[in-house]
Amino acid sequence: MDVLFSSKITFWVLKGIEISFRNYGDPLARTFGDLDILVPNKELIGELRKYLLSKGWQDQFEDEWIEDLPRRDWYMDRRHHISIIDPVHGVSVELHWQLDYRFLKLPEKNLELILEKETGTFEILNRKINVLSPELEYVFLLAHGARHAWCSFKWLVDVYHFPMDKIDSAKLEYWLDFFQIHKLLFLYQALATRYFKEKFQKSHSIPRYLVDYCSFRLENKELRLPMSIAHTWDSFYFDLLLVRNYNDFFKVSDLLIVRASDIFQVKLPFQFLYYFYRPIGIFRRSIGKGNSF
Repeated sequence: MDVLFSSKITFWVLKGIEISFRNYGDPLARTFGDLDILVPNKELIGELRKYLLSKGWQDQFEDEWIEDLPRRDWYMDRRHHISIIDPVHGVSVELHWQLDYRFLKLPEKNLELILEKETGTFEILNRKINVLSPELEYVFLLAHGARHAWCSFKWLVDVYHFPMDKIDSAKLEYWLDFFQIHKLLFLYQALATRYFKEKFQKSHSIPRYLVDYCSFRLENKELRLPMSIAHTWDSFYFDLLLVRNYNDFFKVSDLLIVRASDIFQVKLPFQFLYYFYRPIGIFRRSIGKGNSF
């Protein structure tokens, strides 16, 4: 973490070491595979990446960064983080510029203004780190879990053990309304009832498919990319059931048609051309990898 502080770029720590300290008072009580940090500015993300590379770090995956504009902006609009790794110590860091591109995406300036007010600090390992307010962190955990269909039991436990006595219920309700994600809370509650026998004061009806699909993902760890066409449809239907409004419907459809990986792999002069490239890419992958995306 010291190398991040030495960059002089302000960042917020998400999940992992932060949620371990928040939930259990011990930064090492919960296992985590990497360090997630939020820098709500794409240009600063580029500067931080460049700084870490100068210190011997490396992009963790080959499709992490695009140098040329505006293709990089198109690419970053369909993701919310890149991963960079210290090859000497094996430590990887996810550099986030959005809290979540699916449910919590905001213009940079809006996110920066929110973070001015919704920030706290923890002292961990003799270092003072920025963290989200309890209410915004809770909302972030709900969005992160739902976007991945709660495929890790650890994420459910994070929310289950979250210190709810630290949450201002009115502020939490405000953020649920602001992002229109009450359904994500209801989904978590249904899963907590199924796995932890948790009882809530109010019960909310949600499509059973949402809960069953999360259970399927949670209990089938072998399900990995590339996904079959059938599994891709199941995932898309899950996303459709979580759609909040008409704009969100088009967003979900758009993310399915044009992937960030397409923009990385193929250099096209205009963004709309990727909508024609995707069907060709699907056909090529289905031929080469046995009907998979």
